[in-house]
Amino acid sequence: MARILVVDDEAELRTLLRKVLTRRGHEVIEAENGAIAIAMVEEGEKLDMIITDIFMPETDGIEVLRRLRAGHPDLKIVVMSGGGNRVSRGYLPAATALGADHVIEKPFDLSAVGDQIENLLK
Repeated sequence: MARILVVDDEAELRTLLRKVLTRRGHEVIEAENGAIAIAMVEEGEKLDMIITDIFMPETDGIEVLRRLRAGHPDLKIVVMSGGGNRVSRGYLPAATALGADHVIEKPFDLSAVGDQIENLLK
């Protein structure tokens, strides 16, 4: 079992991911933006993985990746973004270049994402 933080400003998506990952035996906690996620980790929250959206208010997912990758190299970080427009698509390769362990383009199949997360946690 892994402890996973899901970071997204869309409550519905956080809930869906929590349900999928909880059914697979993981403990899932949530944050509605990157600032909260960074604070949780810096305050000592023990996590195995973070799944973060890119576009969020206050602090975006790219900043989450930059800040946490530097100080927590063993933490798995998955970055997701809406693939509906060219601007969003350009951020996923940037996230990979910055050290994301995996990127996910929205919309996605929840079961497939669950499988991808399981593979990353092995």
